[in-house]
Amino acid sequence: MQEKERETAETARRKARADRIAKARSAAGFRFKMDAVRMLGIPQTTYYGWEGGAEIDADTARRLGELFGVKPEWILYGDGEPEAALFKVPVVGVIGAGGTIETMSEQFDSSTPLYEIEVPFQLPPDALALEIRGDSMYPRYDNGDVIICRKFSEDIEVMIGREAAVATDIGNRYLKKVLKGTRPGLFDLESHNAPLMRDQRITWASPVNTVVRSGQWRALTPGNRASSNVRPVRA
Repeated sequence: MQEKERETAETARRKARADRIAKARSAAGFRFKMDAVRMLGIPQTTYYGWEGGAEIDADTARRLGELFGVKPEWILYGDGEPEAALFKVPVVGVIGAGGTIETMSEQFDSSTPLYEIEVPFQLPPDALALEIRGDSMYPRYDNGDVIICRKFSEDIEVMIGREAAVATDIGNRYLKKVLKGTRPGLFDLESHNAPLMRDQRITWASPVNTVVRSGQWRALTPGNRASSNVRPVRA
């Protein structure tokens, strides 16, 4: 009898956690499960399993919490309120995910950003955000999405085979997959649905930390930063 009771309690625990994940996804504006699958970059069966009651670990709860704007401990255990604290990040410019966008005149100056947004997770001190222009990286990224990356460049060789925010030697910024070029020190930049940019000289590269989807954020303008309580907008 006790064994049956334990099994019943475990089933109820898994269902409650799965329901919290589904609720958080819907509240964050992801109408369909596949929207979350695409953003997380994981197999469909993995995510569907989570909403079906499969076990998750603390790191998975953290990733889901960052994506949906809720506390990881609420996802895991239902403890406290779901809403996470908000942290400001400066949007310092735009980044091209399509045709060439002139960005060489923009500087990574967090003290005078274009605007700020708030996100429900802690960020490193050198975090900054860039607004995507173009659709060559669709369906992974849409025009108007905001990516969060880091001001200080990482080793470009480490970025090979990964999607990254990069700047070329003439100052233009792109969101592309980095590939080896034909000669040392040169790199190809690959899109999902645009021609390959061959043999680019890269002066800055940063992996994408987080994506805030278009329609899920509002700008904190210079005139209302002090009094606004804007968060990623939810459908």
